[in-house]
Parts: sequence; C-alpha cells; structure tokens
Amino acid sequence: MKSLLAVVVLLTFSCKSQKNGTEANTAQQDDQLILLVEDAYYPVETPVTYVIEDAKTLKAFFIKVNRTRKPGIPVPVVDFSRETVLVACVGGVRSGLAPRMKIKTETAQTIEVITALEGDEDDQGALSYPFCVYKIPKSQKQIIIEIL
Repeated sequence: MKSLLAVVVLLTFSCKSQKNGTEANTAQQDDQLILLVEDAYYPVETPVTYVIEDAKTLKAFFIKVNRTRKPGIPVPVVDFSRETVLVACVGGVRSGLAPRMKIKTETAQTIEVITALEGDEDDQGALSYPFCVYKIPKSQKQIIIEIL
C-alpha cells in the first residue's frame, strides 16, 4: 500500500514539472521578441517583411518611414553583434488593428515568426499602413516571418 502511494505521489510531481517546463519554454520564446517601434504608416500597398542584420539597412528603412514625417521616428539603437531586427509592414488596413509578432515554432535550423493584426476590429477608421519593428537575439538559424 505504501509503495502504491509513493508511486502516485511521484507521478503527480513528475507531471507538474513537465507542464511547468513547457510553460517556461513558451514564456522564454515570448521574451525573445522585443517591440522597438510600431506605427500606422509605412508606404507599401502589399505586405512585406524584413530581417535586418546591420545598422545601414535599419537606417535605410527608417529613412523611408520618415519621408513624410517631421520630426521623424528616431532609429532604434540595436547591438547587431548580439541582435537581429525583424520588420513587418502589413499594407493597407481599414481598422484600428496593429501588427504583433510572436514566435510560432523554433527548430534547430529555423525560427518561424508569425505577424497577426490585433486590437479593436470594430474600429473602421481611416486607411492606415501599419508596421512593427522587433528585435530578437542573433542566431545562425534562418528566420521566416509570415503575415497572417
């Protein structure tokens, strides 16, 4: 009887530790992506994504963003020796939605990031061209960004 009770207690604790490990892994993936900038206007009609790995390319992106802004959005400071920048521009949207990135899957070779519109779907405001800029720790893995 005592051995049966010991087995039940052991199984109970082992299942909880596996569950907590999975939750910790999901939380760790969410912490990898850090939002740097989001705004309602990047002049593209169709969705486009960028994986930026150097300061020159990031500056060129913000030059295009800031063409019609005075003052412009400052270029975020990024340490490209340790970080990579991900950008998603969703094209024309007639709503109050903003793009958000999340890691969908991560394998030994790839990191798949999804971008979905989140916010108030009932807001049918003016036409906007929202974009978001995130940073992620640098990796040798291929980064794939998908816009839903």
